[in-house]
Amino acid sequence: MPLYVQSAAPVQAFDLRLRFDSDAADFVGARPRGAAAEAMITTKEGDGSLGISLASGTPLSGGHGATVLLIFQVADGAELGLHLDGALVDEQPVRVVTDARSR
Repeated sequence: MPLYVQSAAPVQAFDLRLRFDSDAADFVGARPRGAAAEAMITTKEGDGSLGISLASGTPLSGGHGATVLLIFQVADGAELGLHLDGALVDEQPVRVVTDARSR
């Protein structure tokens, strides 16, 4: 599941809160991509919840590329059921937009 950050200004950090059906899927990991490839990333998983923080000492691209790739192991025939609960970009709340195909 790729996550994207779209911004007119450079971004140096973001924090995300997600929920998923832990009966249907296991969180495997998160990998920074593109301009964020060298950024530090931390994840904190709870029972069906996931927090992701990414930070860089240099600005990340404000373009349209995948910033983080989330990896899940989904049970056969199950749906991930991933929901983005909120996001901060450079410590400021931002509007969250999801693609209907990702629900």
